[in-house]
Amino acid sequence: MTGADPMGGPEPVGGPEPVAVLAAPDPVAAFAAVAAAGERLALATSGTSGAARVVVRTARSWTDSFPAVAALTQTSAASRIWIPGPLTATMNLFAAAHAASVGAVRVDSLAEATHVHLTPSRLRALLDDDADLRGRTVVVAGDGLDPELRTLAERAGARVAHYYGAAELSFVAWGADRESLSPFPGVEVDLRDGEIWVRSPYLAEGYLPLRAPTPAPLARKVCSSRSDTPTADATPAQFPDEGVLPDEGRLPDEGRLPDEGGLPEGGGRTAGGEGGPLRFDRDGYATVGDRGRLIGDRLVVDGRPEWITTGGATVLVADIEAVLRPAVSGELAVVGLPHPRLGHVVVSVLTDENDLPAARLATAGLGAGRPRRWYVRPSLPLTGAGKLDRVELAADLTRRATMDNPSAADA
Repeated sequence: MTGADPMGGPEPVGGPEPVAVLAAPDPVAAFAAVAAAGERLALATSGTSGAARVVVRTARSWTDSFPAVAALTQTSAASRIWIPGPLTATMNLFAAAHAASVGAVRVDSLAEATHVHLTPSRLRALLDDDADLRGRTVVVAGDGLDPELRTLAERAGARVAHYYGAAELSFVAWGADRESLSPFPGVEVDLRDGEIWVRSPYLAEGYLPLRAPTPAPLARKVCSSRSDTPTADATPAQFPDEGVLPDEGRLPDEGRLPDEGGLPEGGGRTAGGEGGPLRFDRDGYATVGDRGRLIGDRLVVDGRPEWITTGGATVLVADIEAVLRPAVSGELAVVGLPHPRLGHVVVSVLTDENDLPAARLATAGLGAGRPRRWYVRPSLPLTGAGKLDRVELAADLTRRATMDNPSAADA
C-alpha cells in the first residue's frame, strides 16, 4: 500500500518490513505469499555497474503488470516457460512469478518450452549453438536487443519480444528490439535533457535503508510520449572540440555533472539508500538516470549514465556507445581506465577486430569522448544473470600489462 507523497512518487509507509523473497528457498512461492498478503518486497539488484542495492517495492507494482505481459507474450496456463538464468535476477523472478500467476508450467530445457525468457547474450549463445527456436516466443531483456540479433532469432523460427526496464522502474517500454520500443501499457515517458523519466503503477518505493526524502534536481522537460508534437531527438551531451584533452576543471562535489546546477527547493527527492540512482519529481515521475531519445512514440534507449572524467572533462559512456553501436557488428563496451596524467582514459572494447576501422571513424569527432585505447576480446564478461559486467571488465583490463590484441593501442 502506498500513499500520496508531496515530493512525488510512492510514499514508504509503516507496517511490516519488506520481505527478502530472493533469500527464500522458493522465491516464487515467497512472492505469491507476499502478493496475497499485500506486503512489500526487498529485491537485491545485480550491481553490474557498481555496488548492489536492495530495491523496495509493493507486490502490486509487479502484479498490476501481469495482464499486459500475458497479452503481449500470449502466455497462458497452457504455456511452458524456460528461464535459463538464475531467479536472483529480478527479471527472471518476475518471469517465474508471472508464469505461476497464470498457471503456466516452468520447464528445465528449451526443448520442452513454448516461451523463453533470457538476456541478449544468452540468446546469442543459443543461436551460436544452432538451437531450435521454431514456434517459440523468446522474451529478451536485461540489455538492449540489437535488430540484427532479433533477425537471426526470427530466422531460427522464434517470435521475439523485447522490453526495456529497470529494477527500480519495472517495465518502461516494449517492442521487438531496441529500435522498436514504445511505452509499456500504463507507462508515461518524458525525456528531460536526454534523461528518461517515467510515471506508472509499476515504480519501486526506494532502497533499503529507506530514509527521509532529500532534494533531487528537476531536469528540464524536452519531450514527452504524451506530447502531440514531440521533438525528434533529445539534446545529446556535447563533447569538447577535438584536440588536446583539457587539463583544467574537476567534477563538482557529490558527483554532479558540471551543467547540472543546484538542487531546487522542494523540487523532488531521492529514494533512500546509499548512492542509489532512483529519483522522483513532485509530479510522480521517476528516473534511474538512463539516457535516451523519443522519436515520435518510439523510445530509443542509449544506456546507463556512467561517466568518465578524463583530463578534467566529463563524458557519458552512454553517449559514446550510442555513436559506436551503429558502426559495429559485434558486441562493444566503453569503460574508463586509470591514467597517471588524465585521471582516466576512455577505452573501447570490441569483440570483432574487423569493426575497428569503422569504430574509430565513427568516434573521431567526439573530442574528449573519443576512445584513446581500443581492445579486442573474444567476448565480454557477464554476470551470472547474463548481463555485461562493467566492473569486472574494467578491473580485468586494468590488471593486464599488455593488450589482448596487437591492434589495440592508444589512438
